[in-house]
Amino acid sequence: MPPVFSVPQPPPYPYYGSAAGYWEHHLAGKIDNTKTGLLLLVIGLAISWIPFIGAIGGLVALIGALLVILGREAFGREHARNTILALVFFFVGIGVTVAGALALFFAAFSYRTGPSSLVQPTFAWLGVITIIGGGVTGISEVLLTYALQLSTGRILLWTAYAPQLQSAS
Repeated sequence: MPPVFSVPQPPPYPYYGSAAGYWEHHLAGKIDNTKTGLLLLVIGLAISWIPFIGAIGGLVALIGALLVILGREAFGREHARNTILALVFFFVGIGVTVAGALALFFAAFSYRTGPSSLVQPTFAWLGVITIIGGGVTGISEVLLTYALQLSTGRILLWTAYAPQLQSAS
């Protein structure tokens, strides 16, 4: 068997100096994504209440949520799982809310005047479906930062969620 000569290998990248340096840099980038995303979420939600520029606030909040999703692995498995669950709950809640609102709209549009015992309960149940969709969407807001909070922060998240349910009904 002929002798095997090793060829010197260049370092991974001179800036990092080692594989551990690369992972530290990568992790710091994901942490920065999450911090920036949370800041954009707060700014977007604050702007969304202003009448003429509310759509811009919604767009800023959407960009912030995407940054939080991109940086989810930096804080462990529980936060990564909760972030994906928050995304699923958000889209399910929006879907239920839109479906309930559309059904309520078409039920109101096809409403015939006159006594009918079937119409009133239909309106009530369609309104309840829309409220349930809003409640499911609110759970996504709680889950987004739940794993990052201490016990006091988790209590505050659920305490802030409760009035949202009351205002939806």
